[in-house]
Amino acid sequence: LHVGRDTRSHSLEFSNLLIQAAEAMAIPIINHGIVTTPMLHHVVLYSNTANGSIGPTPLASRQGYLQQLAQAYVELDQLLVVVQPPNSGGGLPPLQVDGACGVGYSAMVDFQTVLSQKYSSHYASRFQARNPPSAGPLNHHCGSEHVQKQLQPPTWYDAVAAKDTDHTYCCSVDGDADRIVFFQPSPSSCWTLLDGDKIAVLIAHFFQKMLFHGEPTEAQSSHPLTLGVVQTAYA
Repeated sequence: LHVGRDTRSHSLEFSNLLIQAAEAMAIPIINHGIVTTPMLHHVVLYSNTANGSIGPTPLASRQGYLQQLAQAYVELDQLLVVVQPPNSGGGLPPLQVDGACGVGYSAMVDFQTVLSQKYSSHYASRFQARNPPSAGPLNHHCGSEHVQKQLQPPTWYDAVAAKDTDHTYCCSVDGDADRIVFFQPSPSSCWTLLDGDKIAVLIAHFFQKMLFHGEPTEAQSSHPLTLGVVQTAYA
């Protein structure tokens, strides 16, 4: 049994009760402590091997998740150069990551550490983790739920972030870091929000470029691969 929890006030007690119940039934337990929901999903996935047996693998850990994510990010970045010239983004500022004063903050910091150690500090410098758990109440006027529903930027509890005037490239996760939205506030009261639907379209657009990169227009119509986006009600 893999157990993990977030930083909500009831999580520790709930986690302890679950562990006690499992111990009473003699179920083996691996307690991962404070992790994001995607991390726990990752650990469960890689603890179930291809032949159906259950056991630990190098990837079945918090560090394994971060290493796989870092590798995927770097490889995706390298693919991006194939379909558009380097620095075509106009030199974007570091992505301000609103951790919702929850577990997403520490995950972001650890992700940057892995990027620096395994690849380059250049990759890590593309992100700035904001709103740590100690800075403010969990999800209070911050996080993806607040940003998406209120159409307002999060409260930047971090003193450095609050004074930073460059909030043109931002994202927010929710309390357990399994939802994300990107946004760009503007002094002119204009608001740009990229929710799940728009993110899905952008990803599809990117892979469409990859599929047809360098091919003449007539070849696209006979390409054996097709690409679509499945929209869900909870995007």
